[in-house]
Amino acid sequence: MLVHYTAQELRLQRNRAIIAGPPQKKYLDPGGGARRVGDDAGRLARYNHDKLRQTATKGDRVPLIYRTMRKDDDDKPTVGQVFCTLGVRPNEIDLDVQNNAIPSDKGMSVAPHWQLLPFVVLPRRLHSAGRCTVPVHSFRRGEGQFQQAACGNNLELVPDALRAGVVRHGIVRPAQAVPVADHHQNLAATREEWEIDENP
Repeated sequence: MLVHYTAQELRLQRNRAIIAGPPQKKYLDPGGGARRVGDDAGRLARYNHDKLRQTATKGDRVPLIYRTMRKDDDDKPTVGQVFCTLGVRPNEIDLDVQNNAIPSDKGMSVAPHWQLLPFVVLPRRLHSAGRCTVPVHSFRRGEGQFQQAACGNNLELVPDALRAGVVRHGIVRPAQAVPVADHHQNLAATREEWEIDENP
């Protein structure tokens, strides 16, 4: 009996074949037992794990985060590696010996609401105690819960611990080691998703 596949089914089967690669042979481990060279199942598991960490899965919502940043003429945040821009400064990220940005307790500072941001990044027009002299605006991105989750290509939100029953701050860091230039690009790629929101 002939079986007809849709174009989508054919693409799915081809992608599975690419991920799995050619059949692997077994050899005897001198320590006893058979081991598989380039274990297909392990490779597929690692592939799926990496894809989950790199991007939010379909249907997941990016966490709701706020950050004060300078803005460009199109009312989107200014991309950069200086104070109050969309990016991280050199002291806000850890690197390994290969100059890869790595997950750590450093990252781009964000908060669950702009009113919880430190006074040093708030202008006086938003709070009487604000001390930021740079012309910044409060930007919002996402809609989901402020909890550890993927929030872009190889980006993840990591909230701080509770303080007096409230989470006041978090960081956006690389989900796994990545060349530092790529990490800067991943942060910049979220630019169009930020909207000005200064509602109390």
